[in-house]
Amino acid sequence: NSLLALDGDEAGALALAAALEARSEHPIGAALAGAASGDMPAADALQVVAGQGVEGIVQGRRMRLGRPAFVAGIAGALPPQAQSFVEQAAATATVAVLGSEHGTLAVFALGDTLRPGAREVVRALRDDGLVPVLLSGDRASSVAAIARQLEIDDARGDLTPADKRAAIVAMQSRGAVVAMAGDGINDAPGLAQAQVSVSLGSATPLAQWTADVVVLSDALPRIGEAIAHARRTLAVVRQNLGWATVYNAIAIPAAALGYVTPLLAAIGMSLSSLVVVLNALRLARVGDRDDAPQACPLPPPARDATRI
Repeated sequence: NSLLALDGDEAGALALAAALEARSEHPIGAALAGAASGDMPAADALQVVAGQGVEGIVQGRRMRLGRPAFVAGIAGALPPQAQSFVEQAAATATVAVLGSEHGTLAVFALGDTLRPGAREVVRALRDDGLVPVLLSGDRASSVAAIARQLEIDDARGDLTPADKRAAIVAMQSRGAVVAMAGDGINDAPGLAQAQVSVSLGSATPLAQWTADVVVLSDALPRIGEAIAHARRTLAVVRQNLGWATVYNAIAIPAAALGYVTPLLAAIGMSLSSLVVVLNALRLARVGDRDDAPQACPLPPPARDATRI
């Protein structure tokens, strides 16, 4: 991570950025807010622009923090020093610009690190037949660097929330069944569009509210476990439906023709229900769990489909 303060006051630039991001749920905003030390000024009239950044009034000045183009709307074009810094940092980091109506104040370059277990869970999902796709609002160069580490072929950066949703719609139009995992506010439209959506315990409330499944942990391999549990549940449901169909197909005609007495019918129905319940109870058996991140082996797919 690095910082260019055009006036040389790095602590002051961090304080201003922290004031704008004090209530942010975005990872970059939280990082900037946590990096500031000492007292920070108050920010008023805060307004978050999805996929762009945040705007507010700090020390009587209207300020923006976010994408260079978004900040340029009030600060004007980046000065040569800042532009050079952005071009150098953009290859490996996510860049955020701080500016006011008086011009650009600072440029922040924040590097991305992989969550523990990210490689393992992507590898396990790929081995199970899923096709991983990385959709991000970060700069395309930074997203490409992360994708190389994860061995993901289809990685797209510089996406707005609407772009992410449109990408999922395009996959679905080609017949794909899309499962999306996301934890930010900007992921909400995509989570709502996907057939299945998963979020994590540390995700923003909006992402958790939108997701179909919330994994109450920050460990990415738990997503693989959730998929495995879902498939086991579907398998048990199909087994129970199959058993009930076969039982009723035999027992009902037999009872109607008088081959089964009421007592035997009652006993048979009770035993049938017991079989179904006992079969379902198998889902409660959870194997030895290790809180350390690890890949989760997945059972065979329940159906043939293109899954993302």
